[in-house]
Amino acid sequence: MQQHILVAVGPDLSHAALALGIARARESNARLTALHVVDRMPWWAVSSVPYDCGGAFEYVEALARDVEKRTLQAIRASSINGAYVSMDLPGGMTLARASSMRISS
Repeated sequence: MQQHILVAVGPDLSHAALALGIARARESNARLTALHVVDRMPWWAVSSVPYDCGGAFEYVEALARDVEKRTLQAIRASSINGAYVSMDLPGGMTLARASSMRISS
């Protein structure tokens, strides 16, 4: 049986993964960690520099806060042993590159 379940969450389409993780945690009496990796310098924000870069970065922050709020609400409502963790993606790195570096080390 699982003792600890890790679920990746984000602004798009992660509610189903979180709901499944919560259900599995409940079934196996495991703890759950919801991990949100935040890209504070996404390509689409950087490409908006000539227009309104500040607005794009504010939008990134608002998305991160919304993900945290929704995730914590789901965990609290489920009454499981769960936590939310947010980490920033290192500057200038993509999720794929960070993951491959982590796997190869």
